[in-house]
Amino acid sequence: MCEKINTLCKNLYTSDAENSFKVLFVGNSYSDDTIQWAWQIATSAGLSNVVIADVYHGGCTIDQHLEDVRTDEPRYIYRVSDNGIVRSTSDGENYNRRLEDGILADNWDWIVFQQGSRDSGIASTYDNLPKLIAYVKDRVTNPNVRFAFNMTWAYAQHSNNPCFDNYGRSQQTMYNGIVAAVQAKVCS
Repeated sequence: MCEKINTLCKNLYTSDAENSFKVLFVGNSYSDDTIQWAWQIATSAGLSNVVIADVYHGGCTIDQHLEDVRTDEPRYIYRVSDNGIVRSTSDGENYNRRLEDGILADNWDWIVFQQGSRDSGIASTYDNLPKLIAYVKDRVTNPNVRFAFNMTWAYAQHSNNPCFDNYGRSQQTMYNGIVAAVQAKVCS
């Protein structure tokens, strides 16, 4: 797994446009949290022309993304972080965008997927990830786009989230499940 991560990091600098770095996260509130810092990280690594965006709705899982695609529901917020400022291109914070809107919004270098936190430590819930990736591949405008995965983090030990019951209310159990699921379903 570390070898794959090292290769991924080296490949961040191989964008077709010199110093251009355009990333779209397809996810939920965890991916929205990630874009808060991703722009600063990319620019501190020496990249310019950085655009980090996400198309998300809170709690969304891989299976829910596929259901939204099937029904063509405008259930997403599309947000962009450029110049370190995160702005919503939706109507305020209303969920009025489709997944396809985010995919077609730019010529993305990277598209990053993510599982919903409640399911992130359950390997079988990743089974439809290839279908979601195929949907995105059919719509991207950059034929050289690369795909990555944003692993969620475990709930705080004293979380009152009812989905924490799936992990015996143990942060360590949830963390171990997340790592095992990603290794088995994403990195294999």
